Amino acid sequence: MKWLIKKFFVDRINDILTHIKNRINDILTYIKSNITSLIPILITLSIGITSIFLSVRYSKQAARSFGRIEAITTPILLERAKESFADSYINIDIKNIKDPVKFAEVFTYYLLGDSVKFYSLIKEYLKENPKDPTIYFLAALKENDINKQIELFTKAIILDSTFVEAYNNRGVAKGELKDYDGAIEDFSKAIELKPDLAEAYSNRGNAKCELKDYDGAIDDYNKAIELDHDLAGAYSNRGSAKDELKDYDGSIKDY
Repeated sequence: MKWLIKKFFVDRINDILTHIKNRINDILTYIKSNITSLIPILITLSIGITSIFLSVRYSKQAARSFGRIEAITTPILLERAKESFADSYINIDIKNIKDPVKFAEVFTYYLLGDSVKFYSLIKEYLKENPKDPTIYFLAALKENDINKQIELFTKAIILDSTFVEAYNNRGVAKGELKDYDGAIEDFSKAIELKPDLAEAYSNRGNAKCELKDYDGAIDDYNKAIELDHDLAGAYSNRGSAKDELKDYDGSIKDY
């Protein structure tokens, strides 16, 4: 009798374990067949975990601002992916990500500001995914040397000639080196690829101002403001351009 009872419980436990194993296999099968649609979730999850970590370690105010990246004069916005990445600040087209799980890990250490771990993971990532433009773009944002930054943006563009933000940010970097003609060329390409990218118009206006093409700059600022009424830099820079043309009343309104 004891043996029968023992066998009953052993059988029930085996049934439960078999059920769990089947459910895990179902989940793994689902993930494999739906990995593309899960990319935003994986990235968002990593950002969420990062935000929690930062909130605990640095306080709520620091957590809100930590990870916000500004490349020279322009915020780099996660515009094309913002519906999925909500509070992220980096525009990355998820279709280009070759390994979303590993990329999410790299991206987490990027947000945490852990350069040692970040570059270590990038090296590992590139061994398996040498043709992923997004990883070169991310590395460029982390790079402090402007010339190296341009090289990395260029690698991303070579791998994806439609990478709008790579053109836009390479243009900003070229502007830092006073290569204003080269910067305008990159901003114009970004605009060609994405005509509603307000930041590219504003950036091109900045480069035109440096070349003293104030009328052309104002045209670009006007377009940037038309596309994004909250782009404060475009207003103030348009005011400066108007001031150069002695349109003081117009300048005061923009300021």
